[in-house]
Amino acid sequence: MNQADVPAIALTGFTKTYRAGVQVGPVDLHVAAGESVGLVGPNGAGKTTVLRALCGVLQPTSGSALVAGHRPSRLPEPGRTLGFVLDPAGLPGGMSARQCLRVEGLMQGLGRERQDEAVERFGLAEFVSRPTGRLSTGERQRVALACATLGDPQVLVLDEPTNGLDVESLVWLRGVIDARTAAGRTTLVSSHALTELSRVVDRAVVFHRTVRFDGPFPQLAPDEAEQWYLAAVSGSAGRTEVLA
Repeated sequence: MNQADVPAIALTGFTKTYRAGVQVGPVDLHVAAGESVGLVGPNGAGKTTVLRALCGVLQPTSGSALVAGHRPSRLPEPGRTLGFVLDPAGLPGGMSARQCLRVEGLMQGLGRERQDEAVERFGLAEFVSRPTGRLSTGERQRVALACATLGDPQVLVLDEPTNGLDVESLVWLRGVIDARTAAGRTTLVSSHALTELSRVVDRAVVFHRTVRFDGPFPQLAPDEAEQWYLAAVSGSAGRTEVLA
């Protein structure tokens, strides 16, 4: 396969079984370069399991989870291939935003100029010297995203990035994802908030232990969208059906 044809994200026969007997999968999902995809489903559906596997935090019980054709733990250029934010609250509370960027830059071999660009691009100047433990949810989200995208990664994975964001921050996040898509970058966003997610990505993957629906976000009124979502979660909407 030509390198240009390698999916940015590829889950093939992916399963994860936990000690309690709960199983996620099997999952088959391919995301091409330049796509912005929303992984939406109820709490406990297994969305975070999929994202953690793509980030190399956990290993599948069977099947595979690949990023740009590689296992996440064996990426040739990790910071330039994959960036992720699984929990912005996990930033070191005693470190400032500037220090977080500096550490990330050192790990990726990126200079001070790239860090300064991130401060401007993500609007961090007002609080860049403040400890991240004293920042608001939206501010921590900005710092985490700045660190995750410092190397301009081909693939960006975000887990519940809209939690705690105000309207202004949601619009800003949409701009970040739109800019990445325009540049041919791939973004996978997990959320249980259908309406908010539909505003920042183009393709919907409804997930409940496995893929229940995969296709464009339907352009529906809020009440109709809720009915569509519930049908998709239950599996009665099919994998590719979109309500007219």
